[in-house]
Amino acid sequence: LDMKVHCLKPLDIELNENIALYLISCLKASLRKSSYGDQISSTELAAMDIYLPANTNGKPDWSKMESYIIDIKDVATKKLNIINSQYTKTV
Repeated sequence: LDMKVHCLKPLDIELNENIALYLISCLKASLRKSSYGDQISSTELAAMDIYLPANTNGKPDWSKMESYIIDIKDVATKKLNIINSQYTKTV
């Protein structure tokens, strides 16, 4: 198997599921113009801009990213609960 795998790891935080989900969406947005055949090198990857929300110190705002994903999950859970309750009433 001839594959290049690059690892990106934030330096100042331990990832949790919510922050990782946020970062995945940011990475996908940054790579939108790339395809599998492009084979992005580690040099190109290091030079890419990945836009994240920042705090007043200009550092990534990890808590904002996490709370954003938690809010999305809460909305999705509420909608699924509504759908499930409507489904069980008709069955």
